[in-house]
Amino acid sequence: MRPDAPFSSRSPSQPSTATVPEAAWAEMVAAAIPERWTRPEAVRAAVRQVLADPSYREAARRVQAEIASLPGPERGVTLLEQLVTRHAVAVA
Repeated sequence: MRPDAPFSSRSPSQPSTATVPEAAWAEMVAAAIPERWTRPEAVRAAVRQVLADPSYREAARRVQAEIASLPGPERGVTLLEQLVTRHAVAVA
């Protein structure tokens, strides 16, 4: 594991399945997180804080409700079908 990439679990000899942008983003995020935050004691303290503070649960429920109110994949299919239909008419 490289010291500047604390979340990297693969060795340099292992191939990556991530695309170049994904890998670059992961490296940037890993490099931006101070190593002291990735120590077990720090992670344990952060988890305890999240579990003890009800505002995290409340915020998660608000996000959950917002996501549930969004249209599903069928809306995306409808939009794509409309786009294809319009494009086919414009090309013809």
